[in-house]
Amino acid sequence: SLTSVNFPVCTLINWSAFENCTSLTSVNFPACKTIDPYAFKNCTSLTSISFPICTYISGVAFSNCSSLTSVSFPACSFIN
Repeated sequence: SLTSVNFPVCTLINWSAFENCTSLTSVNFPACKTIDPYAFKNCTSLTSISFPICTYISGVAFSNCSSLTSVSFPACSFIN
């Protein structure tokens, strides 16, 4: 039943950290630089994400996030 997360100083989101959090709609990680595989897998209620300084994102970090309509990674230099 987790609906939002806010970690203002977190710089890394580990493998499967929020996997299957199907009620999650909002995330805030303004200092995050790395998002590992499956970090948000199956977060089917997640609609919008923004990671302003993230530079590395695993290609499957948001696997099966079927409601995602808005993404912002302005500093991203590598998606694997």
